[in-house]
Amino acid sequence: MLAFSAAHGILPEVTPVRLDRAQAALDAMAAGQGGARSVVTFG
Repeated sequence: MLAFSAAHGILPEVTPVRLDRAQAALDAMAAGQGGARSVVTFG
């Protein structure tokens, strides 16, 4: 599946979330309000 995605330029939809906002992202996901996948970033 990864090879197919790479060959066809298919990329994931992610939302960067700063570490200090991670709890809010988890709360939104638990409430069914999450959109794309969240990725916790540092910095």
